[in-house]
Amino acid sequence: MKTVRRTFGSGRTATVLSLNTEDLARPPQVREAFDEILSVLGQRAVIVDLRRVARLTSMGPSALSAGADAAREHSARFAITGVRPEVRRLVDTLSPGGASDGAGGRIEIAEDVESALQTLDEEPGNA
Repeated sequence: MKTVRRTFGSGRTATVLSLNTEDLARPPQVREAFDEILSVLGQRAVIVDLRRVARLTSMGPSALSAGADAAREHSARFAITGVRPEVRRLVDTLSPGGASDGAGGRIEIAEDVESALQTLDEEPGNA
């Protein structure tokens, strides 16, 4: 797991959490990382980069769901990038109807980190 802080065009920040296949096999550790990003760092936007996820294990849905839940609990925005087709099918299952403003619990999906930053920055209600 790797984190990096990125800045929106408007000057707000987001944390990018880059996960790999092994990370998604450990939902408790992933949830802990999200809680730290949201609670300790006070981030209001988290982007999960899944480019390094080669395959989903049975624990993958729990890890992504934990991130979305943590973001919702902290009134933060949540987006994923680098989504392969099999991961996209999973996200569609977790988040029917696609992207929303975060309050509805759906997951934003973007092609890459820069697109996610732009999308989260443009959405109303982003602190």
